[in-house]
Amino acid sequence: MGNAITHIDKAEQERAGTAITRAHEVVLKTEEDMGWASDDLATLRKLRKDFEKKLKDLCQPFKDGIEALKAEFDTIINPLKSAEGVIDGKITACRRALQAEADKLKREQEAAQREAERLARLANQPPPPPPPPVLDAARGFKVPTTGAKTGVMKVAKWRVVDESKVPMTIIDQYGNESEPLWVLHEGAITRIRKAAGMDAASSIPGIEFYYDETNTVR
Repeated sequence: MGNAITHIDKAEQERAGTAITRAHEVVLKTEEDMGWASDDLATLRKLRKDFEKKLKDLCQPFKDGIEALKAEFDTIINPLKSAEGVIDGKITACRRALQAEADKLKREQEAAQREAERLARLANQPPPPPPPPVLDAARGFKVPTTGAKTGVMKVAKWRVVDESKVPMTIIDQYGNESEPLWVLHEGAITRIRKAAGMDAASSIPGIEFYYDETNTVR
């Protein structure tokens, strides 16, 4: 049925329609014509402002309702977001601690293996077998309750290490000049960072490229 008009009465529609039609059909040739046209312009502006006010008044209850609805849900959504950050940080910290332990054990095993091989050579004996490999900390799990899989996603990031070295522009890997970077055009630098690849070294003097990790569930 299209956009049916239900909040503008017939008299209002006719008054607006007459003013709109007159504006399109009027022909101006004299100063007197311009005077009458100025009156038409004032009428059109008043009509428009009246309708804008009526629209605003009609929309206000919906806006108030939406704001109240958002405020109600924010009391749950915001703590949920905060809790996500808390548990995400705990998972990341635990994984890093376990990986640090695994790395330490690897170094200790490698040192012990080198010493055992040295002693075997001195005794003119065959080298000892290598120890069983140390497993890295798990980077993904299957959620016991839902069967969903968690993993680790790398997020490309950058930070300023020497602001005085940041150039106006750079030439990217495709030979094109970048958008202006100075003064620290964050959007342009972020686009260059993402295009460079996760493990890429920084192509911008004074800017360090790195990545962070966040936990995913799918």
